[in-house]
Amino acid sequence: MPSSAARRSPRAAPLARAEEPAGRPDLVPYAVVFGVLTAGVVLYLGWLLLRGDPEAGPLLAVPAGVALAVLLGAGLVWRGVRGGWALLAVASLVPFLGILFVAFLFGALGAGGDMALALLLAVAPLNSLVLALRAPVRAWCTPSRGTRPAGGTRAARRAR
Repeated sequence: MPSSAARRSPRAAPLARAEEPAGRPDLVPYAVVFGVLTAGVVLYLGWLLLRGDPEAGPLLAVPAGVALAVLLGAGLVWRGVRGGWALLAVASLVPFLGILFVAFLFGALGAGGDMALALLLAVAPLNSLVLALRAPVRAWCTPSRGTRPAGGTRAARRAR
């Protein structure tokens, strides 16, 4: 006598995947804008360094390199290139931690006004970092977006 229970297939069920965004997610332009603002903050800090000590010219390579990395990451995120979000996140983390260190140093020295200004400068790198790590931005910069074969996946061809 056959059992009334439904038989189950021995094959594993296909993994449920989130749908890809049809177009550029709404957070991507904001991540790019805050990336450009972060590069501006880093270049401003480099200008302050040069203004304080005119012989600090070779040290300007560090802020210029960080600003270039942030701008490159912002451009890659805008285009949706694989790994763009990671570059933007790491390049935004460096100035954020540096500015945070300077702010706490000012606070330890008793310069409350300078500490508040340093924390105000940390807003752009923090927002750039947080937006680069958001799921829609990461999904926009995945390697599989737009690179699927025209015939579909192997599993879809096998099921035919």
